[in-house]
Amino acid sequence: MAYINNEKYCEIDKSLFQYLKDVNGKYIDFVAIDFLGRKFKFSEFVAKVEEVKKALIASNLKEGDVISVLYLTTPETIFLYYAANELGITINFLNPIEPDSIKETIIDENPAFVLCFDQFYPFIKGFVPDEKIVFANPTDSFPYGIQLIDKIKNLIKNKAMIKLPKNAIKWKDFIANGIKLPLTSKNGEALLGTHLGTGGSSGIPKQVNLSNALLNNIVKQHYLMNNSKAFNLSIDRGDTLLDVIPPHLGYGVCDIHLALSFGLTLAIAPNPNPKEFVKSIFKYKPNFILAGPVHWKEYNKYTGKKKTPYIKIAVSGGEKLEKSDEDSTNHNLEKRGSNTTVREGVGLTEVAGVATYNSSLEISKYTVGRPLPEYQVGIFKADLEDESYDNTKLSDVIAKLYYLKLLDGEFEITSEGNLGIKSVGEICYCLPIKIDGYVGRYMSENEVLIKTHEDGKQWIHTGDVGYIREDHNLVIVDRIKRVFNRNGFKVYPNAIENKATECPFIQDCVVIPRFSIDVGEANVPVMYVVLKGEYKDKIEEVIEYCKQNITGVSSIYDFIFLDEMPRTSAGKKAFKYIQTIDAIHYPAAGSESYEVSYSKIKKITLKQMKEIEAHE
Repeated sequence: MAYINNEKYCEIDKSLFQYLKDVNGKYIDFVAIDFLGRKFKFSEFVAKVEEVKKALIASNLKEGDVISVLYLTTPETIFLYYAANELGITINFLNPIEPDSIKETIIDENPAFVLCFDQFYPFIKGFVPDEKIVFANPTDSFPYGIQLIDKIKNLIKNKAMIKLPKNAIKWKDFIANGIKLPLTSKNGEALLGTHLGTGGSSGIPKQVNLSNALLNNIVKQHYLMNNSKAFNLSIDRGDTLLDVIPPHLGYGVCDIHLALSFGLTLAIAPNPNPKEFVKSIFKYKPNFILAGPVHWKEYNKYTGKKKTPYIKIAVSGGEKLEKSDEDSTNHNLEKRGSNTTVREGVGLTEVAGVATYNSSLEISKYTVGRPLPEYQVGIFKADLEDESYDNTKLSDVIAKLYYLKLLDGEFEITSEGNLGIKSVGEICYCLPIKIDGYVGRYMSENEVLIKTHEDGKQWIHTGDVGYIREDHNLVIVDRIKRVFNRNGFKVYPNAIENKATECPFIQDCVVIPRFSIDVGEANVPVMYVVLKGEYKDKIEEVIEYCKQNITGVSSIYDFIFLDEMPRTSAGKKAFKYIQTIDAIHYPAAGSESYEVSYSKIKKITLKQMKEIEAHE
C-alpha cells in the first residue's frame, strides 16, 4: 500500500484547478499528460491552463457563462476545462456519437462559444453562429516533429472534405488573442460545475450538473482508500492511468481529475474506438485502466504474445460485465503477467460516475463491490408494477451498506437489515455532500432520481434492482424498467442473459419483452444473440442449450441472431432501441405455451435494423 501523506485532499470546496495545485504541492515536475508521446510536466500543464484563462478573459467571457465542447479528449480539452472552471465558466461536454442530441442541448445551454473538432462542424453548422465557434484538431498537440501515425490519419482523413467558414477562429488564434495579458490572480473563487448528459440507455436523457466539490470529493474518497488498510488500492505518484473514456461521460471527467490529483500521468487515447484499446495499452503500458466491458472484450480477443505485467488495477464500469467476460479477462490478465483481477464498479452521471467498486482487501467476483468510504448504499422496496413509487420513507429500507470510521482513522465495513438474494430492491446511494441535480429540462417527480428521504438525507435512486450479498458486496440483478411480467411472475432479463452467456458459443445477448395478445401472458422473453466468430454455425446448439438451461417463466419465446450488438454512445447495450425495432418488425406473441417451435431461424443485421428504423 502506498500511503500518501497529504491532508490537502480533504479540502474539497474549491475550483478543480486550485485543488490540483494544492494536492500536488511541490510535485511540479511529474509528467501530467502524455498525448502520443507529447509529454506535459505538471508545471507546463499549469502554465497552459493559465494561458487559456487569459484567452477566455480576452474573449470577454465571464463568470456564469457556458462553453460547450464538441471534441475528443486532447490536451486542449483538458486545459480549457480547468481554465474555464477556474473562472466560474461552466463547461458543457456534448456527445459527438449522438449528434441528434446536440442541437437541443445547445439551445438549452446557450453557450458563449463552442470548442469544436473541425470534423464535427457539420453537427452544429447553421444553428451555432460561426463567430461563436473555436475550431481545434488533435494535431494542435502532436509531439514536435511527429509523423502522422495510422490511427490519427484515420481520425482526420476526411479533413479536406470539411469546409470551415472563411472567418473560422482556430485554437492557436484563440490562444494568441490573450497571450499578452498579465496572469489573472483569480484562483479558487468559482464553485460552479460541469454539465454532462446522461447516457440515455433508459428513461429520458438529462443534463446533470456536477459540482466542483463533488468531483474533488471523488478524489478525496480515493485518497481515503489509498491510505487505509481496509482497501486494496495501491496508487503511487508517477504511475500511469490510461484514459479511454470520452469526457462527455461522467467517469470520463472523473478519471481525468482523479489521475491529475494523484500525480499520475494521464495517458490519452484520442480515438475512443474500443478496437484501438489494446494498441493504447501496449503504447502507454499503464498501471491503471478504467474502461468498459466493450474494451475488455477487445483485450480478451488479442491473440499475440505481448505481456501486460504493468497493469496494477483494471476497472470495468459503465455497463454490466458479464460473468464470462470477467472470467476471460481475469484469465488473460494472469496469462499476460498481471498480478490483478478485473474490478467492476457502478455509479451514474449524477454522482460523477462512481459510487461503489471492488476495492476491498479480497476482490470478490461477480459483484460491483462496496461503497466509497464515506458513501452509503441502500436497498429500498421497489414496486415493479408502478414506476412512480415513492420510496422516501425509512420503513422502505430493506438493507444498508456503509463503512464505520474507527478512532485510528481506519474503516470497517458494516451493514443493516436483510442481506442475501431474497432481499432484492432498488439500489440507492447517499453521499456525504449535496448533489446538485439537473439543468435545462423540466422533469416530473418520478423522473428525478435525487430525492430527500424521511431521514433528511439525499438518496440517489439508480433504477437498478439488486441486493447486498452476505460478504458485504453489492450485486445488481437488473434495471427496474427491464423487469416484466409473464403469467403473473417476474422475469429478470439480466439473470437470463447471465445464464445464456455461460454457453461457449454466445458472445453477447440481450433479452427484451415482446407483447403477447393472450390474456394473462402480458409479455414473453425474446433473446437477441451475437455468436462468437468461430461459432456462427452453432445456432441450433445455442437454442438447445437455452431450452435445457433457461426454463419455466424465463424460457425464451423467440430467438433473433445478430451480427453485432447495438450500443448507446456510452457503450451500453441499446435495450430500448432493440425493443423498439422488435415491436416494429415482429408481430405480438400468440401462444401461452412455454414450448415454442423454432422451425424458422430469424437473422437480422445491424444494418437491417437501421433500415427498419429509417423506414418506420
